[in-house]
Amino acid sequence: MAIAAEDWINEQKRNFFKFTGRERPSDDAVFILVMGMTGSGKSTFIAQATGKDVTVGHGLSSCTSGISIYNGKVDGRSVYLIDTPGFDDTHVSDFDTLQTLATYLSISYHRNVYVHGIVLLHSIASSRITGSARRAIAMFQALCGPTTNSNVALATTFWASSSEPRSLLKAREGQLVSDESFFGPIAAGGARAFRHAEHGLPSGPASARRIVSHLIKQARVAPVVLDIQHELVNKRLRLDQTAAGRIALGAAATVVSATKHRIEDIRAELCRASQRNDSDTVGALMEVKLDLDQRLADVAAANRKLALNMQEMAALEQSLLVGSPYPPTLETGNESR
Repeated sequence: MAIAAEDWINEQKRNFFKFTGRERPSDDAVFILVMGMTGSGKSTFIAQATGKDVTVGHGLSSCTSGISIYNGKVDGRSVYLIDTPGFDDTHVSDFDTLQTLATYLSISYHRNVYVHGIVLLHSIASSRITGSARRAIAMFQALCGPTTNSNVALATTFWASSSEPRSLLKAREGQLVSDESFFGPIAAGGARAFRHAEHGLPSGPASARRIVSHLIKQARVAPVVLDIQHELVNKRLRLDQTAAGRIALGAAATVVSATKHRIEDIRAELCRASQRNDSDTVGALMEVKLDLDQRLADVAAANRKLALNMQEMAALEQSLLVGSPYPPTLETGNESR
């Protein structure tokens, strides 16, 4: 069902207020993260599970820093599906994604609003596991931790649209759930694998609701506490001290090292070009060096985004929630895991 932009923004505001505990969610409310690489089918999954038109949010998601929340009914429960940007998103840096996710997750947990499960999507049409996909899984594991694996649904997508032999797709699925640097540890820890919309578009809504229903049942055992929530709220770490923060900093350090080496090479080339009085080459190299210097400055600025404690995240939450009339204060909340 189509929804106007203004209505979408108002609905997002209501949903965020419930997720962050600014407004108390109903007793039957269920909050589920929907995660995965860009193009894995997150928006389609959410639309199928909730019956909502999520396309209007694509041009407006900057209002909520790349995260959108859609609600619907599954098994008689009020379900809120939280659409998150992938850690390979070209429009949102990994630092921004981590900072935003950590802020909302820590604030909601501090106010006793729990995540009930996570849907982790991956396209079965992807013929190989890329380096960025492995890094995204490493970040996912650092965010969630091994104790939440039984509350994770590993859902492969695009089965029906793939032209590859079914036997090949099944073999690929087996590799995904057994690969120790991909789904392997999550599956071994209790996550269940699903083939979403295996028989095509008509099966999509029923498939999405079946996956959500599974997570609702799993959440009845105990509330889900993600590692990032435990680290930030209970252990009172800064974001850059958490497991996820350290992964982000490690990736940044690799970029910094490579960039500095390239700058040294450029300086040597500049020296040689100057000695030859080659002004064209000097000009071109100076432009490259300026770009590299800017990259270092961007990484330094991104690193500073991770040096946040809980109180600073409360202030950040205030700025992220568009037009929020509430002050950035923390109520009494969780103190132990």
